[in-house]
Amino acid sequence: DLPLAARGIYANSSNADLLVSLHFDGSTSRGDRGVSVITSVLPEYQMVDLANMVCSSLSAKTGLSIKGVIQRKDNAGYYWNAEKQWDCQDPSLGTLSDYYGIPTWCAKFGIGSILIEHGFFTNDGDAAIIFSEGMMDKMAEADAEAIINYYTNHTHTYTSDYIQDFPSNCMFQGKKSIHCTTC
Repeated sequence: DLPLAARGIYANSSNADLLVSLHFDGSTSRGDRGVSVITSVLPEYQMVDLANMVCSSLSAKTGLSIKGVIQRKDNAGYYWNAEKQWDCQDPSLGTLSDYYGIPTWCAKFGIGSILIEHGFFTNDGDAAIIFSEGMMDKMAEADAEAIINYYTNHTHTYTSDYIQDFPSNCMFQGKKSIHCTTC
């Protein structure tokens, strides 16, 4: 029940590499269906490979169709400033930021994030699968397997120097870390 900003702050205080937010989707169109994963529009925080792995894993374990990876730019006039690692309303300072709060707040702390939509409650076919016996366990296993495969299916090579995860500002103490160049 944490507000979106508090989730990013908590992930940072936990020294998280990734924030995963679990959801079920809904729509005014009963035809909308399938699993999707939302990730950042910002190149340094896009988790597209992981998002695709989660979609594939969920579809294989549950039979739900794949809606796909979703990235959505902000429509309220907030622009990402990489130097300040913050959103601002001056378009000359950066590119359009994320629409969704989880990627927005995680990026401020140099943390990748994904929002997993495990199908549509508002689609009769998806709902029948979602509410079937044992499906929540299958979904949890699919999510976990994709994340484990993403982080372990390669040889880890690390940056030689600490990279600025986010700079200090008037609200938060900055942080530097060493990162795997792949994950």
